[in-house]
Parts: sequence; structure tokens; C-alpha cells
Amino acid sequence: MKIRQSKTWKRIAAIVLAVMTMFSLLTLGFAAGTASNIVAELRPGVKVVIDGTEQTFYNAQGKEVHTIFYNGTHYLPVRAIGELMGKNVNWDQTTLTVTLSSPRLSTPVTGTPDTTTAEQDIYAQLRPDFTIIVDGVVRNFTDAQGRTVYPILYNGSTYLPIRAIGELMGDTVSWNATTYTITLTSPGSGSLVTDADSFVDTNTGGNTNTGSNNNNTNNNNTASTGDTMTADTAKSTVLGYAGFKSSEVTFTKTELERDSGKKVYEVDFYTSSAKYDYTIDAYTGALYEYDMEIFSKPQGSGTLIGNEAAKSAALKDAGYSASEVVFIKCERDRDDNRYKYEIEFMAGRNEYDYDIDGYTGQIISKSVDFN
Repeated sequence: MKIRQSKTWKRIAAIVLAVMTMFSLLTLGFAAGTASNIVAELRPGVKVVIDGTEQTFYNAQGKEVHTIFYNGTHYLPVRAIGELMGKNVNWDQTTLTVTLSSPRLSTPVTGTPDTTTAEQDIYAQLRPDFTIIVDGVVRNFTDAQGRTVYPILYNGSTYLPIRAIGELMGDTVSWNATTYTITLTSPGSGSLVTDADSFVDTNTGGNTNTGSNNNNTNNNNTASTGDTMTADTAKSTVLGYAGFKSSEVTFTKTELERDSGKKVYEVDFYTSSAKYDYTIDAYTGALYEYDMEIFSKPQGSGTLIGNEAAKSAALKDAGYSASEVVFIKCERDRDDNRYKYEIEFMAGRNEYDYDIDGYTGQIISKSVDFN
């Protein structure tokens, strides 16, 4: 009996060990990440201004490379940015690693500006398997909502989101949807003293009045330190989140208000297909809340998609996997003679609320609270 019991425990131990090994391999594989094909937008019309100078980016072969827009974020080429930072950019094919390090060993790349490329959809790759090392430190990047963002590979060039580029350069990033301009401003480019009635800066060649008795603002519509942003900057910030040009929307509200003691801008607009409501921090532009509702509600028929398919539709839009969220609600409801699924879940402290068409899986409306 003892011998049989010993063999039984050995079999159990072997099975447990095999399961643990398999789980470890799966975990490692998931952590490493795999490349995925994406459709992004090439935006040659976007201007990039760094500390007052408009920049043109070239790859190592001297061909101009343009800004890419994907998932609500603009991406810039890493090698060209490394050149501006005075850092050498190295690619390790064996480890899939991009390294930025000082000093820069290569001379700046020059080329001929590209005047023929039009704004267009492109096929690129999202590369969570790429590692970015800056001065010996592995860097990971997140978007404004705290979600991890990954490099993009297009035509042999590695791109990082503009927010990540700002972190690497130590710059403040702003987006002007009216002029289609990304501006990166270093901390040293501002005024040392901000509490005055007027300012003179011989480096910029002017006397700028910013006291309470006038309405002058600087050219890129950014607010002075300690002041709330302007209404135009609030609009541009919101359009950056939504991924629209100013010509594609009609604004219905831009108001500076207080919410739970905080100064916020409430910015509402609509497009040809939906209406949007945004609430952002009046100083930093951080996103607090947004709502979207489509105008033309889908009128499906046939077989209902079911709870799991409705959950998947909401998760795909939010950019999460089921393991990254906690579902609060998943119910089928009938509204205006149409079936829909009401989906609510938490991702960290952020709360997502979706209405999904019961037949087509199309998003009818959504609301997100960032806490």
C-alpha cells in the first residue's frame, strides 16, 4: 500500500510540475508580446515644431519620413528624434532592441523633402516585442489613460507615440488641430518669472503682455504657467483625443467650469455620424470623462449575438483583454423597439459603460470615466 501511494504522489507531482512549466511558458510568451498587423494613417500634412523650429525628419537613407496617426495618437520616428537629442540610435536584430545612447557618433542625415505623398491609410506593425533602451535604462511607455503603448514599425523605421517622445526629450507636448501642428517645448524655453504684468524676452524678440487687463495669448494658444488653458487650446486638446480635424467637427459647447473643486473644460461637438462630450483638466488637459453616441442607430434583425460577443465588442473598442478588466454588468435590454446589450466594466480605476447593438455588435454609445 505504501509503495502504490508513493507512485501515486509521484504521478501527481509530475502532473503539477508539467502544468506549472506550461503556465510559465505561456506567461513568458504573453509577456514578450507578438507583432500584429494594423491599419494606421500616414499624415504628411502634420507639422512638428520643437522649441520654435519646424522639423523635417529623414530616415538613414535620406528619405523623408512622416508622422503616423494610430489609435488616437501621433507617432514620430525614433532615429530622427535620437538625432535631435544628440543620441546614437542602434538596432539589435538578435534581441529586437532599439538603443539610444550618448554621444552621437553619426553625422546628421539630410535629404530632399517629400512633396508628393498624400494623407493615406497604411499597413504597419504594432511591435510589443521591441525593447527601447535609453542611456542603459529599459523604457516602457503609457498613454494619457495609463495604458501601455508599443512601438510601430513602418517601412523599416521604428515609431514611438508623441507622448513617449515628449518623455524622452523632457518636453511638454501640445496639439493644435486647427493648424495641424504638434509642438514640443522644453522647460527652459519659458519665462523664469511668471507673476508680472508684462514680459520681455530678447531671445524671442518681443514684449508680451499677459496681465489680467488684456486678452493676448502666445501663438500656439498655450496658457501661461499657473493659468488655465484657453478655449482654443481646450478644443485642440479634445480633438487630439478624438482623432478629428477641426474641419470635421462642429463645436456646440466649450465652457470653463468647476467639477468637485477642480477647474475643467467641458467641450461638446458633433460629426456627421455621432456626438461627443469631453471633460478635461483646465490646466493640464488630462482627460477626465468622455461620452459618445451615434446618430443613426443600427436596426439589426435575426439572431442575437449573446453576452460574450457583446463583451468582446466593448473590450476591442476599449483596447483591453478580458483578463485586464472586472465586469460589473452585462445585460440584454430593449430600447426603442431594438435589442441592445448594456456592458459595464472597470479597468483599474477607470469605468467603461457601453451600449452594444444586439444583432450587429455595433457600438451605439459609450461613456468612460477616468479616475
